[in-house]
Amino acid sequence: MIINYYFVFMISQSLSEDKINYSRLLKFLLYVFILLAIAISVQKLFQGERSFWGHTQSHYNNYVIFKTSFKHLVEQVNLYDLYEKEYGDFYKYSPTFAVLMAPFYYMPDWLGLIVWNLLNCLLLFYGITKIPQLADKTKVFILSFSLIELVTSMQNQQSNALIAGFLLLAFVCFEKDRIPLAALLIMLCFFIKLTGILACVLFLFYDKKWKFILWSAFWFLILATLPLLFTTFQNLSVQYQNWWKLIVDDHTQSYGISIFGVIHSWFAIEPSKLVILSFGLILLLLPLVKVDRFKEFKFRLLYICSLLIWIVIFNHKAESSSYIVAIVGCALWYFTSEKSRLNLFLILLAFVLVSLSPTDLFPKSLRENLIVPFVLKAIPAVMIWLKIGFEQMKKVED
Repeated sequence: MIINYYFVFMISQSLSEDKINYSRLLKFLLYVFILLAIAISVQKLFQGERSFWGHTQSHYNNYVIFKTSFKHLVEQVNLYDLYEKEYGDFYKYSPTFAVLMAPFYYMPDWLGLIVWNLLNCLLLFYGITKIPQLADKTKVFILSFSLIELVTSMQNQQSNALIAGFLLLAFVCFEKDRIPLAALLIMLCFFIKLTGILACVLFLFYDKKWKFILWSAFWFLILATLPLLFTTFQNLSVQYQNWWKLIVDDHTQSYGISIFGVIHSWFAIEPSKLVILSFGLILLLLPLVKVDRFKEFKFRLLYICSLLIWIVIFNHKAESSSYIVAIVGCALWYFTSEKSRLNLFLILLAFVLVSLSPTDLFPKSLRENLIVPFVLKAIPAVMIWLKIGFEQMKKVED
């Protein structure tokens, strides 16, 4: 149904502008996002239980992990132990995130899961539609292009759409000179997924840099100590130590659907993650030497696109559901860039390998023997990220 909707909408692009009311389409898409969040949540609630790591778990296991973390924080037990009787897999977020999940812990699952998915999809919708200088038509196409990946993320009850929404809204706040709110959104990203802290580099494009630094320090302190409302200082210190240990252990043991995974699968070598990550950071920061272009909205927009893709393709824990963040960056780049055959090829490749390859449109044997082993889902995002970097560095034509 979703794929059919997408293609019907793409065909409508060929219609003349006066036959399409893009403002009305935006409202329609809002209803689509809301209905999808509710439908996916209800589906998961009625799917019953499944076997996971030898134990019986619900089909919304990730949501259970998130909401139960608050109980573990209050009970002052290790957040990062494996609680097989409650859920499968480990909790991998900060103690602060556990506090933010407190309202969901007290909700019945049928309500909490719906609210959680609605929160994710609506923040992403709001983040995209609030980007300045974008026509309604452009917003419609970005939202439509991202729809399948959003579904994947919500089916896994992940927080990735939330991260994408926060980062886009931080960019919007910078553009509108709302520095305290921009700082808060970036710090929230950091306490959910560490790589969100990289969005701090956006402050270089704007005035009032010291204001951003001071507000960031303020929000960091508030969020870092927020769990003290429910636990002791000693226990919180131990929780942060355990969190860091889990992060370090994960870094050494996995490659993810990322550049690390591509190198490992294609060349059968153990890539030095520190070296590759350092090289990736250099490439991400390299466009910042173009100080004279900071005043260009297009340059700043390209940078947020690059950042959205970078935090996925350089994440050693990136999963299929992580790619809602990257696909938003890809779509934002393509639908705000000059059209060319190369750009069209890259975005179609992204649609096929990133969005469609995990679906039933691809034969199971093709996914298991080609797409997954060779980490092909990451390839278009990597190529587009490199193309964005080239566009940022090239000389602007007068």
